[in-house]
Amino acid sequence: ADDGRAKRLKSSDDGVVAEVAELRGRVADLESEIAKLRLENRQHAGGIAELESENAKLRRENAQLRRRAGGIAALESENEQLRRRGQGEGTHEVLPVIVATVVTVDLSRVDTSIVAQISSFLGTAREL
Repeated sequence: ADDGRAKRLKSSDDGVVAEVAELRGRVADLESEIAKLRLENRQHAGGIAELESENAKLRRENAQLRRRAGGIAALESENEQLRRRGQGEGTHEVLPVIVATVVTVDLSRVDTSIVAQISSFLGTAREL
């Protein structure tokens, strides 16, 4: 009754079972690798968002600096035009600067008769 086919099936079943076990182990390894990569991906995504935010900030600062540079260039150009215009008008006489010197005297220490004579010469007491 035993023609040997049952034995062959059994040995081929053992090979299939071993192959299935090997494939299940490989699937478990791949699932573990996928979980690890997903975690790394989340960590990198946070870093990417942070870098994108920093990049946007730097772009705004760059635009501000370009606007300032444009403003400075316009002022320098205007300054140069004014210089040329000033040179074309010829030379100008430099006017002297006069500084008025005010002298104050403490009249509380001066004799009252002298103060009366000075005030009568100058005018009313308000003008002192």
